Amino acid sequence: QSPCSGPPTSPERADGCLERERWDCFFGYEGIGNVGTCQFDFRGEHHNPRKAGRPGWSIEAGTRSRLSWSEPFPPDEVDAEGGLVTSYAQWCGVTQPQTELLFDQEASGKMLEVDASTVATMPLVSADQTAAFSLAACYCPSFHEETGSPCTTTDGSGIETCCERHSEFIQHIGTMYFWTIRICDLDTYQGVDGCARPYRRVLPQQKFVLRVQCPPGGGCRADNNSRIKYVTYTPDSDIPNWRTDHPCKTTDVEPAAIVWPSSNDSLSLGGGDRVDYKLWAAQPVRISSSPKTPGNQFDVCFSNSVGPADFFKIGHVQVSDAFPFASGYTNTTITPTVQFAGVPGTFAFYGGISEVDSGPYDSIPFSGAAQAFFLPYDRELPQGSFPDPSATVESTGGFDYRMPTDFQEQMDGACRRHSASAAAIFPLPAA
Repeated sequence: QSPCSGPPTSPERADGCLERERWDCFFGYEGIGNVGTCQFDFRGEHHNPRKAGRPGWSIEAGTRSRLSWSEPFPPDEVDAEGGLVTSYAQWCGVTQPQTELLFDQEASGKMLEVDASTVATMPLVSADQTAAFSLAACYCPSFHEETGSPCTTTDGSGIETCCERHSEFIQHIGTMYFWTIRICDLDTYQGVDGCARPYRRVLPQQKFVLRVQCPPGGGCRADNNSRIKYVTYTPDSDIPNWRTDHPCKTTDVEPAAIVWPSSNDSLSLGGGDRVDYKLWAAQPVRISSSPKTPGNQFDVCFSNSVGPADFFKIGHVQVSDAFPFASGYTNTTITPTVQFAGVPGTFAFYGGISEVDSGPYDSIPFSGAAQAFFLPYDRELPQGSFPDPSATVESTGGFDYRMPTDFQEQMDGACRRHSASAAAIFPLPAA
């Protein structure tokens, strides 16, 4: 029983409403950030929210009570503008799930126990899965296909003989939408096959395009009312999307680190009319954060409408904690990276790396101008930098005898307190 169906005598009860219920889940690119939060929980109300089931749902389990799912829905057919032409659903009790292609679980895990005290958790999505997908959620209400009646036992064995075949999972209790996102650069996000190899991370201060891959069969609506919201990751992020206390639902304002071109852009920009993907590209966002700074992971929350309670998590964005240095720079000749005092050298970052498998340097390209200067660490700074004229950044922070846990934040502060006039390395004068 769900909120849409109500009790059997409810005037709101309508045929097909249970099939239209949503179970929104997500998975990450190459399995990054996958957690077991796609859960079916019918435990009812509880004074401890973490022990309560999905609001409005209940179950009257028989002798056997099991959950399974259908084959994946076929991709939606769309026109050149992304408008829906045809959508194909799958139904319960007809097909067997292709578990091995979608999930990190053997075939024996296609049937999950679920009742008023047992939570059914879907297996993790395979790291090889790249496309968003949809499944029909199928329930076996203690049904025996051969007799057409509730479960029985074999002759004295005590072994139940029902809910063992997918044709016995006859109750369609909603659609599981498995969402995923793509982190794209400013050049390759367009088209059905755009951003085919997304990035795993973003660079601090650099703009990127977020592309939401819509699950087929009604995942996204054919309008521009969709919204995204970035929320700082916390342990509470790893709870089912239907929970009313999920941060995607309870957080009203994006963190200060999320910087849109205009402050009015936050929570006000739609992702377009397409039903196969949504894009936030015309006003790309950037994350104003430093590498290795705590809190550099952000949940991506999505909504098909502007209602704050309608947001749910579809992925996360990680800020890169490492900049890849080039060993040299080639213009007319190869000039090596700065190495020796008084000897010309180059200083170059790499960006736009997406070929390093699970490496720390995979991140979007640089998208705009940037400035850098080298601040002396264990040598005296220009007069007036510290009260003690012989002080250094190292000695002032006490880093010469201990390494604090907030070292990165203290160094970020040192860079903000000093300007390029304190730099130890300068560009060569123009010829």
